[in-house]
Amino acid sequence: KRRIRGDGARGGAVDDDLAGKEGSEAGESAGKEAGGEGAGVIEAACAVELQHSPFALTTGLYKGQLIVDPDAEEEALMEAVVSVVMTEEGQLAGVFKPGGTVEASESTLMHCIAAAKLHYPACARAMEEAFGTE
Repeated sequence: KRRIRGDGARGGAVDDDLAGKEGSEAGESAGKEAGGEGAGVIEAACAVELQHSPFALTTGLYKGQLIVDPDAEEEALMEAVVSVVMTEEGQLAGVFKPGGTVEASESTLMHCIAAAKLHYPACARAMEEAFGTE
């Protein structure tokens, strides 16, 4: 199990503090706005227990070619964008196609899933190095 803070970071002092304050100060600060009045950003002061660490990898079609992990500029040019969510065990957790100018065929979706499975280990390692473990 992993603990995720409201800001998306894992572990750390916030988790330690919250562990002993279930339902007290943590609950009171869950609705506190960050950045002053009217900022619209909610600070979550609670930890979420996750059984898995899902990871989404975006792929896209550009002129018939499958592009893996496009940046924002590349993604804007894609004819179809598909995000594939995998668990650390390599299990498919979800597929999301937010838009694009062409339909993603079953074959295209299968290629996107295969690319995500292939690239998952390197992406997971990079995330682990960036955010560490408990």
